[in-house]
Amino acid sequence: MKKIAILILTMFVFTGSLVAGDHNITADEIINQIKEGKEVFFANKVISGKVDFNLAMDEDQNEVDKAVSFINCVFNDELVIDKLSFEWKFHVENCLFKKNVEISNSAFLKYYKVTFIKNKFEKDFKFTNNDVSKEFIFFGCKVVGKTVFDNSKFNHEEIGDCGTTIKANLMEGGISFKGVIFRSVLIYQIMSSDCYFDGAEFIFSPSLTIRFDKLASFKDVIFSTDVDFKNVVFKGSVDFTGCKCGWNAFDPTQGE
Repeated sequence: MKKIAILILTMFVFTGSLVAGDHNITADEIINQIKEGKEVFFANKVISGKVDFNLAMDEDQNEVDKAVSFINCVFNDELVIDKLSFEWKFHVENCLFKKNVEISNSAFLKYYKVTFIKNKFEKDFKFTNNDVSKEFIFFGCKVVGKTVFDNSKFNHEEIGDCGTTIKANLMEGGISFKGVIFRSVLIYQIMSSDCYFDGAEFIFSPSLTIRFDKLASFKDVIFSTDVDFKNVVFKGSVDFTGCKCGWNAFDPTQGE
């Protein structure tokens, strides 16, 4: 578990080089690029105003058919995405979000992966009820508010070496994976606040290296195949009520 703590500390040594100086743009500039059907690529920008992707859509349109990338940017207001479909990659790296990020009810299709790498979220990060067809990576991020992935489906239809990686993040304000479906997942993580997997389903055997410092709730979780908790440490309370492994009742805390 010391290795996890060292890795997390190392991540935040490298996330301090955010933009400074004369690189200001408005949310409207981003919205206009989406409207014009251009690739959305912004690096080293300070963005003012609420970035609401839905404002770029016509009444009968919900597709963003170009790649989306934000690198080393500062968002001074909210980022909001709801009920949209993304055809290409969605990449956010080394960005600072001063307000809430809410991405919900959207589909990320199978051409490229979805990545959030070494970002800082000063408020909530919510990625809820989304369908991610290919790889999803949430790595080296700091979330001061709540981190919520409720009811999302991760690569559940993909075939091959595709999976979800949640690794070396600092999530301070509560963590929730309620109702999430994981096809294949690696979680290498210290959970420093209460963490909920209630109602989640793991289709394939997950790779878990986790330290739970507070509550770890696995109520009604389904592990469709075998699961190994040998690299999991529970320091707080644990709840495995109704948990099943291979459709049998399951509680890894029994018999230890």
